[in-house]
Amino acid sequence: MNIKVSVLFMVCLCGAGVSAQDTDAGPQMYVGGVIWDTDPQAIVNGKLLRQGDTIQNSTVQRIDDEGVTFTYQGKTFRKRVGEGSSSHLSWGIPVASLKQSRVPARSDFFHSMARELITKAQASYTQAQEAYARVEEEAALQYYDAAIRNAQGAYAYANETERRPIQQFMKTCSERIHQIRGEPTKVDDVGAHQLANPEAIASWMSAHIAYRSDEKVQQKRDYWQAPHETLMLESGDCEDLAFLAQAFLEEIGVSSLVVMIEDKEKKSAHAMCVFGRTPPYNCFDGTTLHLVNKETIEDLVEGLYPGYYIVNRYVAHTPRSIPLFDSNGDVIIP
Repeated sequence: MNIKVSVLFMVCLCGAGVSAQDTDAGPQMYVGGVIWDTDPQAIVNGKLLRQGDTIQNSTVQRIDDEGVTFTYQGKTFRKRVGEGSSSHLSWGIPVASLKQSRVPARSDFFHSMARELITKAQASYTQAQEAYARVEEEAALQYYDAAIRNAQGAYAYANETERRPIQQFMKTCSERIHQIRGEPTKVDDVGAHQLANPEAIASWMSAHIAYRSDEKVQQKRDYWQAPHETLMLESGDCEDLAFLAQAFLEEIGVSSLVVMIEDKEKKSAHAMCVFGRTPPYNCFDGTTLHLVNKETIEDLVEGLYPGYYIVNRYVAHTPRSIPLFDSNGDVIIP
């Protein structure tokens, strides 16, 4: 199967505040890209829309390679890819677009596109300090891989609202972790106070860290806490506990991965920390340790959460079955 993509990338310049201007009637719209799979979808004002969907009292009438046609108060107006008001994206300006391109139906096609577009952007904008992609709000994670970050000096942003680089989440408060490793705990496991193995880490986390949602802890729909934040708050949700488990595992030299999963209907998402870079694989699910010794990470996920699959992000809703980060916070691309 082939996927056809029209997408817009943006580059931030020092002091740049340039915005594209509307050329058509109707409400202000910004078409960031068009994605083709079984049916066309468009990224409009940061949201993923299909034909018949509405936004700002306008209905999507037609999506094609070049852009989107809307109906508004009985009249039609059109926005092309990259055209429209980008004032709500004041942190960037459009530099390039890729139209009518056919790429394999693989979930990492965004990376190959990013490399090509960044090369073009560097040639035209030598002052560029940062490059990143703006994709639909539904995406679980949007980021560049390490090669792109190193080439462009850009960071991957894990949270669209907070705009905090992924690597910040893997920077731990070393003094605090070493202090905790030396503290006596209430658990009876031998050596647990030293956090010398996964079992001891699980015992300590179960005794000292509680699961609490972002709404209760941060008063936000979604917020990713760094490991030292979770230690300070003594609580967090699934991804916060996964990052904390990974931080402790890193301290004792155990390789681990933070893995995001969703069910096939995309009604529920979850995160856990899988350790072992080669089989067998085991995991922390919150503060619970699962020593299941699976041959693949996919088998581990299926055994604990039937009907879920590992996701990296959604581009044309293509599932991606790979882990997300290594213990340095770098994206793992096969």
